[in-house]
This record gives sequence, C-alpha cells and structure tokens, in this order.
Amino acid sequence: MFRYLYQPLLYKDSIRILILHPSSNDLDPIICTIQHARLSDASLEYEALSYTWGDPGGTKSIMFHDSIMRLAVGDNCYNALRRLRGKDSYRSLWIDAICINQIDVAERARQVCIMDRIFDFASGVVVYLGEQVTECRALLDEWAIVDDLLVHGKYKDEVRPPPNEIIVKQLSDMFDLPWFKRVWVLQEVCDKTFTLFMYGSAIGSFAALWELYYGYNNNALTKRPLALDCIFNPPSEREAPHINLWLMLFRSRECLATDPRDRVFALRSMAGSAKGHLDALIDYSQGVEECFTQVALFLLPVLGLRLLLAVRHPHTLDVSSWIPDWTQNLPLNLDETANDIEPIIERHYEIVLIEIAQRGVSLELHVTGCRYAEVASKSCVFSFRDLHDAGTKMRHFYHGLANLREYVDVESQLDSVETTYKLGQEILDTMLCMDSDTLHQSLHRHQSGRSVNDLRGPEDEFQKQEYAHSLQQCCIVLLDNKTLAITSESAQAGDVVAIIRGAVSPCLLRPNGNEFWTLVCGDCFLFEDSHLSSGDMSVTEQYIEHVTDDIETFRIR
Repeated sequence: MFRYLYQPLLYKDSIRILILHPSSNDLDPIICTIQHARLSDASLEYEALSYTWGDPGGTKSIMFHDSIMRLAVGDNCYNALRRLRGKDSYRSLWIDAICINQIDVAERARQVCIMDRIFDFASGVVVYLGEQVTECRALLDEWAIVDDLLVHGKYKDEVRPPPNEIIVKQLSDMFDLPWFKRVWVLQEVCDKTFTLFMYGSAIGSFAALWELYYGYNNNALTKRPLALDCIFNPPSEREAPHINLWLMLFRSRECLATDPRDRVFALRSMAGSAKGHLDALIDYSQGVEECFTQVALFLLPVLGLRLLLAVRHPHTLDVSSWIPDWTQNLPLNLDETANDIEPIIERHYEIVLIEIAQRGVSLELHVTGCRYAEVASKSCVFSFRDLHDAGTKMRHFYHGLANLREYVDVESQLDSVETTYKLGQEILDTMLCMDSDTLHQSLHRHQSGRSVNDLRGPEDEFQKQEYAHSLQQCCIVLLDNKTLAITSESAQAGDVVAIIRGAVSPCLLRPNGNEFWTLVCGDCFLFEDSHLSSGDMSVTEQYIEHVTDDIETFRIR
C-alpha cells in the first residue's frame, strides 16, 4: 500500500474537498476520495470541520483509490470521520489536516490566507468536541430537549426551569475540553450561528447551547469560552487591521496552539476587511523569533509604544527585550480590549539596527521619558492554579492585613502567619498605612477614585478572576520613593520604573551597562499613580510635561 501523494493546487482559490464514502458497518475502514475545487465555483457544496488535532503520537490510516493508497491521520480526526460517515450517502467535507498538504509550508501559508473564505463558503460548520470523556448525560439530554423545542418553534411557548447543578457542572466540564481552548477554532466558528456540535454520538445546535448557557433567562451559568463568544459576538471591526489583530491577540491570550506561530496566523481572518495586510506575516519557513519580530514591526507603526503593554519577562525567545512573546498565556492589561484605540499620530520611538557580538543584527528601540523610581524590594511571586486557588490564597492574604479584613467574610477568616514572609516587612508596613479602599482597588489594578461599591472581596467569583488577571506570576515591589507597584515576577532591586513618552503604562527597565536597557515589563501598575495605567497616552504625556528637566533617552535592547 502506498502513501497518499498530494497533487499541487493550481489556483489562488483552489482547495481540496474530501469525499467521505458511506458504510453501514462502523468497523469498516474509512475510505475517501479527494477532489480539487475552486471557491469561485458557485455550485461547490461542502461542510467544514472544526476540531482539535489531539495527540500527534496516535494515528490511524484512511484509504484512497480502492485502498491502494493511505494517509495517516490523528485519532481525533479519524473518530470525527467515523462519526460523520453516512450509512448510504457520500459526504463532502473540508478538513485541514487532510485537505492541506501539511509538509508543504508554502501551501500551508497560502491556505491559511483563505481560511476565512473556506469556512464562510461552507454550507455548514460541524464542531467535533471528541469522544465523551466525562459524565454528561444530563447535559446532553437537556441540550436535545431545547433543540427539539427550537426546531418545532415551541421554545418561546414553554417556560423551562433553570438547569440544575448537575447540568451546570457538566456544562462547565464540557467547556474545559481542548476544543474550547484552541486558538484556531476562533476563526473557524466566528459569526457562524448555524454551527453544529458533535460530542461523541450526540449532536446539538449552537442556538440551543447558547440558550442553555444563559439558563433560559439571560443569567450566565458558568464561564463563557472565547470560542462560544466569537460565534454570537464576533469582534467589532476597526479601520486598521493592526488594531484588530492587537485586540484579538489580547483576547486570545489564554488560548493554545501547538505551533507558536499560529498564535498569530490563526487570527488573520478576524482582523477585519483589510486582513489581507497580514498575509505577508504568514510564513511557515521563518522561525518563531523571526515571526514575532515581524509581528512587532507590523504593529509598531500603527500602535506605537502601546505595543510595550504585551511585554512580560521572563521568556526564552532570542529577540530584543521589547518584542512581545505571544507564546505566553499569562494575562495582560485587564482593560485593553475595552479601550478605544486609534492609530498613532506622532511617532515617539526610533528603531536602530545594531551588531551584537555572537548574536548578529539586533533591533534597538530608542525612546524618551523619565525615571519614576527604583525598585528597593519585592514580594514573593503570586501564583494561582485556578480561580478557586486565587480565591483561597487572596482570602489568606486579606486576613493577614488589618485594613483589608472588612472585605473577607467572617466565616472564612483564616489565620495567615505567612503574610509578612510573602510580602516582606517593608512592603507590609507600607500596605498597612494605606487607605483600605485604595489598597483594595490597587490589588485589582483599578484606578483610584473609582467606586468600590461593586468591588467585593475574594469570595466573589468575578473578583477571583480579577485577582488572577492582576497578580498571576507577578510580584508587588516597594520603590525607593516609598510607593508600591505590581509588576513582573522578574523584577529585582535596582530596576527602574520609567514613564515613557508614547507608552500607555509605566515600564520596568533594567540597566544593562553602557547606557543600554532591558525592558522587563511594559505594564507596571503604580498604587499611588494608577491613572498612568489608564491606557490613555495623553495621561503619560501630561506627566512628562511636568518633569521636562528629567527627560532622557532609553536605548532598549
């Protein structure tokens, strides 16, 4: 038996369609035919499959041309084909792992550039969540009931009770499946409310799942995965694709991709009507470092030094310290996706190509600004396994500070002898001298002056999420001007918090000898000057205007 050989695609809009042959016996081999087609063909009909590749180590073979040729596919793909196969009718499908020649990097790049059209032109999108791995009978039964009511137009006539705790638990468990965490699925289902979900042998519509998720009364039952949000609430379009890409990079920060470059490439079709500007970035022949460098150079002319918000060290990439590492899953600026971002009018930076021994050419970023203060000491690093762990640890933390205990329920007050050790005596003393509301807001990275009426303590589910976004893998530092800041875990004594002209948040810089600097973090939160982290470039400019005598140039490598 021979390995299947791909024939080249001839046109820019050429794709391959997989014809899945029928079988009445579930144990029969999967037999297929591949046909070439063009998206410009108005008569073309097919369904697009959205799924996760799964473990690359597990593979099975599908057959072509009367079983003369075979192709190895992942277990997840094979199981999806088995579930999709009809008993007596052929099925036309588009499946990325099969319909794209994965060893041809140039073809992969070209197909990624038309991926949005492939899914848009499909007659339907089928999501395969995998085989059922957890108990979910109650959820699937409820899903089927709602689907039946929707199909027969009776949903609005029947008042259903909210799903019980068992269904909510099973729904939450389903949202933890790999499909809901992958970055590629976002563009596959974006704005496609006709999506069907397959979970094992069960089939349910997105419409029914959406109603179930909201408990039939607009009351969300559990966390909402970004993929689900993209189906019903596709990202709004800005004029510049650079800004659309930037915002989606933030929104998809916690999504996963096997290939780090796909953290960018998979978002191409969500960058708006001018998404073609991103095509030059999609190149699988370049390494991860070169890819992320090109992304930074693409974003910088439109975003300016807002780009620095995405920098958080440590990371292991061999790139200039000011270039964001998009492989990181750590949360960044909490309010960035809510900001009304406009292309920059004035450029406040200069890029200089320099030769560095044993490293070759590097990109040096020259910016101007002033020093705010120097790091004197730092706390231990805040680290949370999940939201429950965040709530538990922050309850301990709050109880260890007399001015924060009012935010902790009496029943959950716990003895926390570790607070001094985790913070250090100087940081602890500084916190104890702060107004309780200001300290409470600062730990959430909320600006001072905002109402605290809606800010509850560590018991609240939403607050747990805010703590995780604000503090995960961060530390609290005491500056030499006796103020506090939240910054990267990489901070160390002697680092300098700087206010950079054109940036939208204070930056943490490390002197690197010979007047060079390393950017450690582009998003420091200052407890006493929280307005400098508002995301508003004009606020930074106003601050710098008052310290003109202290302005200097920072050469960041």
